[in-house]
Amino acid sequence: MSTSTVSNPELSTSSYGNSSTPWGWLVWNEPNATVAIPLWSTEREHVATIGRGLLCTVPVPPTLVANSFFQRISRHHCTLQSASEHMQTLLINNSPNGTFVNGERVDYLRTLPIDHGDVVALCSADSEASFTFYDNHYRYLGYHLDLSNKYLIMNIVASGAYSEVCRGIVKSNNTIVAIKIVPRSNRRAPYSSVAVNTRAVKALGNEISILSTTEHPCIVKMVDSSFDVNTSRIFLALELANGGDLQQRLHDVGHLSEPVSRFIFVQLVSAIKYCHGRSPPIVHRDLSPANILLVNADEFARVKTLKQALRLRHQPQQGCHQCRCGLL
Repeated sequence: MSTSTVSNPELSTSSYGNSSTPWGWLVWNEPNATVAIPLWSTEREHVATIGRGLLCTVPVPPTLVANSFFQRISRHHCTLQSASEHMQTLLINNSPNGTFVNGERVDYLRTLPIDHGDVVALCSADSEASFTFYDNHYRYLGYHLDLSNKYLIMNIVASGAYSEVCRGIVKSNNTIVAIKIVPRSNRRAPYSSVAVNTRAVKALGNEISILSTTEHPCIVKMVDSSFDVNTSRIFLALELANGGDLQQRLHDVGHLSEPVSRFIFVQLVSAIKYCHGRSPPIVHRDLSPANILLVNADEFARVKTLKQALRLRHQPQQGCHQCRCGLL
């Protein structure tokens, strides 16, 4: 790692102007984070200061760590500075207590280039006072312009043969959402076209059709969608569930207590009753623990469902609802 020495920075910060889009975002690495912190520009520079001082651009929340550790964080602990002409962001460590990038210590008054998705920790490599940096200039190859203009892709959470699920930042309001995408190009060959799986496209279209007409506290909310096969603009933005799924929760804790089980079951019954009462009815194809999402890491967390659902279409000549489906 090559670093350079810088002079001791001023402790005061500049007044930030109103720009339409931040040059970057940071997200505190806490389980229930749902909002990214925008980093705005001045007229001449892209600079953000982080520390426990209230004059910092991004003050460290006192509730993030224990008070004894919080006092170790310097008032102006580190600085992020973006050189737009080089499309590079530098981290400057202003604290003798140390700043760590992806576990690597940056010495006092030294700089280190950082990239989109790098984790910065204050005072120790495993500090709970840590954040992830996201660069507005960063682009994942193969995603269409409509998606990139609205959202900054943070990272890919899951990837299948024909679709991906990502976390993204809504540029207009800084909220964090989940984005399901049918990519328009191959990740290994970003400028070549590939045949889009018609089954995956149909499934995503069905999901958009259902979620656009539902509103229930236990059904995942659709934030945005774009469904145009001809222009390959195929994605679905959903509210983020930070608690993972019920299957993972069961794996982590072994079993649920009776009060927690009852709390989850009542929510699921409410959601399913709402779906069956729609016209035409909505039926969940696979109400398994893997398809039940948890809003946060709390023991009594609200659940979200409606993954793998479909509408039943009435067939008058047969007097019943018919459709192809999987596990009910």
